[in-house]
Amino acid sequence: GDPKHTQTVQWRAAESVTRGVVRFRPAAGADGAWTEVEAERVVLDDRNIVNDRRVSHFTAMLGGLAAGTEYVYTVGGGPGDPVSAENRFRTAPEGDAPFSFLWMSDTHNQESNAALLQNTWEKQPDAAFLTISGDLIGTGQYRDDWDRALANDAAFLRERPIMPSVGNHDAIDGLGSELYRALFRLPANGPSGLPSGASYSFPYSNALFVSLDVTESIEAQTAWLEQTLHDSTATWKIVIFHFPPYAPGEATPEILSEWCPLFDKYGVDLVLSGHVHYYLRTQPMRAGKPADRGTVYLVSFAVPEKGEF
Repeated sequence: GDPKHTQTVQWRAAESVTRGVVRFRPAAGADGAWTEVEAERVVLDDRNIVNDRRVSHFTAMLGGLAAGTEYVYTVGGGPGDPVSAENRFRTAPEGDAPFSFLWMSDTHNQESNAALLQNTWEKQPDAAFLTISGDLIGTGQYRDDWDRALANDAAFLRERPIMPSVGNHDAIDGLGSELYRALFRLPANGPSGLPSGASYSFPYSNALFVSLDVTESIEAQTAWLEQTLHDSTATWKIVIFHFPPYAPGEATPEILSEWCPLFDKYGVDLVLSGHVHYYLRTQPMRAGKPADRGTVYLVSFAVPEKGEF
């Protein structure tokens, strides 16, 4: 929902835990009454895991929040069940207040990413959220990879949202992004006929963010992408997806023909990608050529070296 007034909290527990509750209240004057929200529970079943094949996965959607406000929250079960330590989150500000966010790509559930993210967060403590432009893990159907990835960045993820984009490893071998979409309750405002939460958009202050799914049909997302960009009055437009349109030796002609003309038409400022495991920043581009004004395309990666994947 609107990040000024909503927040979604997700966590896992043993399969035997059948009830989940989030308790939250404003951090200022934190001796006030708690508001409780019942969480939705699903059982995640991974036959490739021996010791805890099934876990309970909880999702609680908090509403009615005040903009630009810090909240404390706990997660846990019903009466008598363990409750987590208090953690914090902050809602988006009203109006067009300046903000920063963090971006990574191709993290592949590597432990080295934890230090990278932590060091960056220390330099940018007010960063509003993290986006990852695909390949968060190595094998998208293996929950153990996701467990490791989320554990690596646990300190950050207890206090900030993650707003990722699907990479080919997250839906590896064409088997789909079902587990990814179960683990991340992302906005359900994407193109009809495609998996909910795989492509989505959200506003934050004076910016529009659009996340696209390169593992599904490119063409099937084009009309929705155009309508989303057309309807936006945001000062900044930022699009996130995994396969870079401009990358030496890695041609993506369908993205170049379907999406890049829309970036030109609607004044997209930044496109954030990954996949190729090197760093790249273009000049402003328009109609496939450098221009005085246009879209800047950025590529990043976080694994230690290209040869690992």
